[in-house]
Amino acid sequence: FQAAAGLRVVHDLATVLLLAEGPLQFDRLARSVASAFALTRLTDRVRERVRSALPKDAVLDGDTVWAHAAQRAAFTGFRGVGADGEAPRAAEELPPVELANAMRWLLRQHQAIAAEDLARETARAFGITRLGAVVKDVMGAAIEGLVAVGQAVRDGELVRVV
Repeated sequence: FQAAAGLRVVHDLATVLLLAEGPLQFDRLARSVASAFALTRLTDRVRERVRSALPKDAVLDGDTVWAHAAQRAAFTGFRGVGADGEAPRAAEELPPVELANAMRWLLRQHQAIAAEDLARETARAFGITRLGAVVKDVMGAAIEGLVAVGQAVRDGELVRVV
C-alpha cells in the first residue's frame, strides 16, 4: 500500500470505485481502497495515501469525492439500498448531495412533512431503520442545508417544498 509501486494500484482502485459508486464520502472511498490491501484501520497516513492517488479529474467537494466535474454536474439522484443484500451505508457515509436529492424527492411526494418524519423517511430510503443520535444529526444537518440554500422552508415542525 505504501510502496512506490503500489501508488498506481491505489489510483486504479480509487478510479474504479469513483466511476462505479461516485459520489462517495472520502472516508468511505479510503476505507474501501485500504480494505483491498487488508488494512482495517483508517489512519491519517492511509487517508493521505488515497488522497495523493486520486485521479487527476477527481473533484473533492468538502468530504465528497466525484470521479470528474461532469459527474458532479449531472448527478440528480440518490442510491438507496441495493436489492443484492448489500449492507446499507452508515449515515455519516452518505454524501450530502444524495441526502438532499432524497429529501427533495420525498418533499415533492408529500409537499410538506414533519422534519422528524422527513428524517426517518430519508434514512429509510438508504436502508437505515433506526434513528439514533448520529442518524438524527446527519439528517438534521441535511434538512438545514436544504433550507439554507432555499430548496425547502421550515414552518414550525413542518418542512415544505419550495
